[in-house]
Amino acid sequence: MLAQYRQIELENLQEQATHLRENATDINDALAEVENFVEILRNLAVEVGVVESTGTIYSYVK
Repeated sequence: MLAQYRQIELENLQEQATHLRENATDINDALAEVENFVEILRNLAVEVGVVESTGTIYSYVK
């Protein structure tokens, strides 16, 4: 379930980054968007080593 969520988020992020690359006109706005992308990636990476109540690792991001 988390892997599917992560995949969807990464696909959305890719679409947003492509749109920004193709349509950015202001450097400050673009930088703010890129910083938002970094925060999204950090949030997704928090899943590293998260353990279920059963004690098994269910997601791992390198």
